[in-house]
Amino acid sequence: MTRHFAGALVLLLPALSTAAPTHCTSAEEVVFSCPLQRTAKVVSVCASPRLLASPSKGYLVYRFGKLVAVELEFPKDKSGSPAKFVHSHYFRAQTDRTQLRFTSGDFTYELFDEYEQGAKPPSAVGVRVIQERTGQVTQLACGKGVIAHWNLIDGAVPANGD
Repeated sequence: MTRHFAGALVLLLPALSTAAPTHCTSAEEVVFSCPLQRTAKVVSVCASPRLLASPSKGYLVYRFGKLVAVELEFPKDKSGSPAKFVHSHYFRAQTDRTQLRFTSGDFTYELFDEYEQGAKPPSAVGVRVIQERTGQVTQLACGKGVIAHWNLIDGAVPANGD
């Protein structure tokens, strides 16, 4: 029996070590999370459980930074937080674009998850930071291990144009 347990543990270890990094707690739903390229930082969007069932009682939060040290959390006050974001989703044949935006201070943050057949490259995932006064845009691309469950906020977060 010990040999079977050890064999099962060896098979399980690679699966445990490849879990995508996230700032979301075990009590939260992971809406979006990815490690950023060329840095040790992670961007995550986390939701309270069952946000869709009760958007007025639930929350949505953005976290950015190293896993051991969050540098930015928006919003600080989680009450009414879904209304502080804007969600958009555009889909047609060979094109699928999802964005989640919010503004904090003089910066607008836009998480994007885009696919367009024929584009080079065909997909792009990451976060754009727009400095509102100057219009300067900084784009941070996600590395491998992207988690995207946008359906968890569809209908709970205001849509672009609402």
